[in-house]
Amino acid sequence: MQRLGLSILMLLTLLTACGSAASRTGSSAPEAPLPAARQSEAGAEPQPAGESGAQPAADHLSAAQPNAAQTQRLVIQTADVSLLVADVVQAEAQARQIATRFGGYVLGLQTSGDDENRQTTITMRVPAQQFDATLNALYGLAQRVESSRIEGQDVTEEFVDLESRKRNLEAVEARLLQFLNQAQRVQDLLEINQRLAEVQGQLEEIEGRMRYLRESAAYSTITARLVQPPMVSARPEPGWSPLRTAAQATSALLSFAQMLADVLIVLTIWAPVWLLPLLLLRWLLRRTRRVSVPPSQPTT
Repeated sequence: MQRLGLSILMLLTLLTACGSAASRTGSSAPEAPLPAARQSEAGAEPQPAGESGAQPAADHLSAAQPNAAQTQRLVIQTADVSLLVADVVQAEAQARQIATRFGGYVLGLQTSGDDENRQTTITMRVPAQQFDATLNALYGLAQRVESSRIEGQDVTEEFVDLESRKRNLEAVEARLLQFLNQAQRVQDLLEINQRLAEVQGQLEEIEGRMRYLRESAAYSTITARLVQPPMVSARPEPGWSPLRTAAQATSALLSFAQMLADVLIVLTIWAPVWLLPLLLLRWLLRRTRRVSVPPSQPTT
């Protein structure tokens, strides 16, 4: 029984390598045509000798068509545009209609600013076949295209690699299920169940990633920022008015009077601080002057 457990573990180790090699050879090498004897056994009619050279070429051509379909590129397209429109509210409604008309839907909407400086950012997803048509329709809403950025991410190589890994894991899963039915020891059952759970978890992750890549490539994402120009009101320059000049002069005089009143109030409140040093300075100046002046000489 111990040899059975070791044999199972060795088979599990070799199975992954054999599965990857089989998937590579199976996807790259075409099937060889059956010999004439095998064809007759399978029920196929024998071909004339003159047509024997043309039939393999037709087989190769038919076998190459599925391979060409399998190599279809998967590209995730995204666009980010900024449009200057006359009315943001109206352009927003038209952008919603454009997304619906081309078979898409609005993914998100964000609005900021007031009526004069309104800005709306709308995110939509549309079928990849309608990507260019949707962009052209959005450009038609704008007075001017402020900016435009279009990007594409080719995920074909990743998708093909995921398909290969999925086939290998499915083969491993089938073998593990076969071992599970043949195992008799509890320890072998636990080891196979643990390995089977790991393989099934990896399969779920791969299938989820493949589903995400397919959906992302099937629907493109477009983010459009709708901005309207600021409204500038042109005011005429006012002419000369004596009353306005008098009012301005009166206002300036009142402001000057208020400033003087404020200064007097501040000086009055701060008088103990500045008045005593001023009186002391005045006393020192008088004393110095008396000392410096010599006494007058008596006259004879």
